[in-house]
Amino acid sequence: MDEDSRNRIVELSKSLHEKAPAKEYSNQRIALQEIARLPEFKELVEILDSKVDKAKLSDALSLVSGVGIEANEGNTK
Repeated sequence: MDEDSRNRIVELSKSLHEKAPAKEYSNQRIALQEIARLPEFKELVEILDSKVDKAKLSDALSLVSGVGIEANEGNTK
């Protein structure tokens, strides 16, 4: 990732930390919905989305969720 993108991610993360409500939520979904409305969060998502290889992300999520474990075990035997 380029230096400008890294620096912008740091700035946006700091801003989100400062703007995030300091209240208690009944569950994480409600908290994330509130944070997702902030423009800093939307920009952060756009930056990360433009930098992430979708195929690699899908493979990684499959491995983490356990869905891809069987398929990968077959490739190593």
